[in-house]
Amino acid sequence: MKKRYKFRCWHCNKVYSQERDIAETEGKEIVVTCPFCKEKAVVDISFSLKKTETVLYRGVEKSAKENEPLPDILLTRKP
Repeated sequence: MKKRYKFRCWHCNKVYSQERDIAETEGKEIVVTCPFCKEKAVVDISFSLKKTETVLYRGVEKSAKENEPLPDILLTRKP
């Protein structure tokens, strides 16, 4: 399912949004293009995902949500 995400351009440092289906590319890199400076950028989704923890309470293992939400603004880097 497509969702609108915000990205910060590595080149011009402006924030822009695009619709992407990131669930299919989870753990991989995606390529986006800044609408302001027209530079291509790479977003590493696995790096952007928050880490999860497993906590043990009296023999019962409870895990935090596996798919924590992405940060509000995804950082990009030069391809």
